[in-house]
Amino acid sequence: MKPMQIDKDLFREWILMYIDAMQKMETEVMVYRLVAEALKRYDLQKEIDDLTQKIRERSEIKNKLDEKYGKYRDQVLEYIEKGFQDQDLSRFLQEWKARGPIN
Repeated sequence: MKPMQIDKDLFREWILMYIDAMQKMETEVMVYRLVAEALKRYDLQKEIDDLTQKIRERSEIKNKLDEKYGKYRDQVLEYIEKGFQDQDLSRFLQEWKARGPIN
């Protein structure tokens, strides 16, 4: 069976856009979880927008998610550059599981 032909540039653009969207979504989830925890402890309703923005901009959050999603980006780009076979993509997708604690 012939290997599947993939437009590397289009696939690279699509998969990186997807991974970036997942990272942004997880950032928002982390922000709202932290805000919810703060609201349980303090009366911060008047300052919720400011607090949300401050948390969103925290370098710890950005660094943690950059590390997590950077690994996926690097692995996908490596597969694209090597001209992966169908089984490589299938194996990657099967092995790509959430790791670590829930944020």
